[in-house]
Amino acid sequence: MKENNGETYISAPQYSPKEDSWVPGSIQDQGWKIGFKEAKSQGAKAPDCLTNPGFGFTRDSRLRKRPEFIKVFRQGKRYIGAGIYIYYLANDLGRSRIGLDVGRKAGNAVKRNRYKRLLREVFRRHGFCLAMDLDMVIRVSPGANAMEYRNILRDFLDFADKTAG
Repeated sequence: MKENNGETYISAPQYSPKEDSWVPGSIQDQGWKIGFKEAKSQGAKAPDCLTNPGFGFTRDSRLRKRPEFIKVFRQGKRYIGAGIYIYYLANDLGRSRIGLDVGRKAGNAVKRNRYKRLLREVFRRHGFCLAMDLDMVIRVSPGANAMEYRNILRDFLDFADKTAG
């Protein structure tokens, strides 16, 4: 033990690395290649029925501009479900479109975004059930705090039945 300026130096034993240590040397010593390999194709492409763009939710499936919403509100009809109001108006576009109106009274941002996701999913999966091409604005009623997928789906399918007959 040595003392310099009030500090004590204590030597510690130094061990040499073992041959089979867990941490290897450099990567080049191991024969590994650095970088990414290009992956080979894993087979044929999926059949068209699995990648059908008809079940997607594209920009063409949405009402995006304020005048489109106002036209549906003013000239369209209204369906009242358990937790949603659906304003609808026939169009000549060859496809149905949807617009969502989920206000602050429906809940905090997490709830509002969940409602919108659920409504889009119901329209994406079951929009083909509609008898005619419609522009729809779906408004979530303020007291609908317990809305779930099955409730939204029930309201949407009831609406589809009503517009069909």
